[in-house]
Amino acid sequence: MKSSENTDKKRILRASKFFGFCYADEVAEKEFFAKNFSVSCKDTVAEFSFDLMRGLDIELIKSNLKDITFFEIEDVYLKNKIISFLTDFPQIKKLNLKVEGKLQVIKHLKLTHKGFVIKLV
Repeated sequence: MKSSENTDKKRILRASKFFGFCYADEVAEKEFFAKNFSVSCKDTVAEFSFDLMRGLDIELIKSNLKDITFFEIEDVYLKNKIISFLTDFPQIKKLNLKVEGKLQVIKHLKLTHKGFVIKLV
């Protein structure tokens, strides 16, 4: 998909399961599995989303979702897909994350050797 194409289409970057963890200053680290990491974009805004899967700390994550400020995903393949997406759409100026129906603004997207870290506002 190039930047001249319709940009409001949802694009799945990884359908299979991946591992991550989330935390905040006041919330201890919680581990999760997720799937269907996707992105959709309109104009200069991209929205990332994924589906949390059962197991690990899922219930604790759901009950503390409003307080979580960091999501760390350990998946090199997914990191490379995000890099490719952002390279294809250089007009993107704002990033959002939607998890369990909750939409939040991404303050920072930091790439690591194992994957990436999303810091929410």
